[in-house]
Amino acid sequence: MKRKWIIGFSLLLALVLAGCEMAPEIQMSKLTKRKEDYQVAKFKPPAYVVKKLKPRIVVLPFADTSGYTQCRLGPMATEITQNVIASAGPYQVVERTRAKAIAKELGFQETHGISMEELEKKYFALGKNINFAVLGTVTYAEPVVSPGNVGAKVKLYVRILDLNKGSVVQSFSVEGQDIEGSAPNLCVVFQKALEDAIKCPLLQRLRDAVPLYGYVKEMRTYFMDGKTAKVLFVNLGSQDGLKPGDKVTIVKIERFVDPVTRKVSNRYIEVGEGTVSKTGLMPSEAIVLVDDPYVAKQVKVGYLVKVTSKAVVAECAGKHFLQGLEAIIRQMGQSQ
Repeated sequence: MKRKWIIGFSLLLALVLAGCEMAPEIQMSKLTKRKEDYQVAKFKPPAYVVKKLKPRIVVLPFADTSGYTQCRLGPMATEITQNVIASAGPYQVVERTRAKAIAKELGFQETHGISMEELEKKYFALGKNINFAVLGTVTYAEPVVSPGNVGAKVKLYVRILDLNKGSVVQSFSVEGQDIEGSAPNLCVVFQKALEDAIKCPLLQRLRDAVPLYGYVKEMRTYFMDGKTAKVLFVNLGSQDGLKPGDKVTIVKIERFVDPVTRKVSNRYIEVGEGTVSKTGLMPSEAIVLVDDPYVAKQVKVGYLVKVTSKAVVAECAGKHFLQGLEAIIRQMGQSQ
């Protein structure tokens, strides 16, 4: 009985610490259309946002310098990354056979006979049909042994390349772990640790490096708790990875003219945040609540909405906290 109580409390506490917010529920009958709800942004969203064109990403073979060659952690990390990005929603991933052919064309080998910088120069020549490349190295893998339990920790070094601009968007290290120790052999334990590193921190960094944009198609006024909020109908939905409770950033476009070169460019100015509602979430559309009165006054039809990585962060925090508590509970049970 005591153990069940601990598990139940752990689940509740994990949700709280993960920062999970309750998704708002909109009473559609209370929506009104006011004069300001017809206002349209001065500068329209880019065509790729309106058409919902997904960025094309190629996942190139990960190298492995961990020392556990028998587990083939490089190919394992490559496959997991491919699957995670493909299932994330807002990305179009180059199929495995094409990715392997590209790697072969570039003379890629799972060794360190060529530096990352030299590889990047080659990858930038992939062509206009591919927008980004993800490549990396499994740099560390070690088992973590405790009484009655064998877990593992891994580290990866990853680079995200913008092939159109010829630049490195992000360069970072991520870590993952498997502390449950329920896998039949060490290679499977490493696989779970790699999944932890890629599904959580790597996907979070990818979301920040390659943001997904939609736009406000329509909006309404919503009176709640004595204040005036705005309800936004946006062109992103569940098929784009949105879930009830997710945060999105409201962005307006401003035109900027360089005083020296006279070159005209766009600036994306963040206005504030909104929350995806339980109500009206469909595959290609969602309802976003903006309950901050200051932000609500600024929003216009045609403003952009940017999907942030906050939902990924919350999910991962809750997962890791729960894993740790389960390990403690398991050790308590073994000691009795």
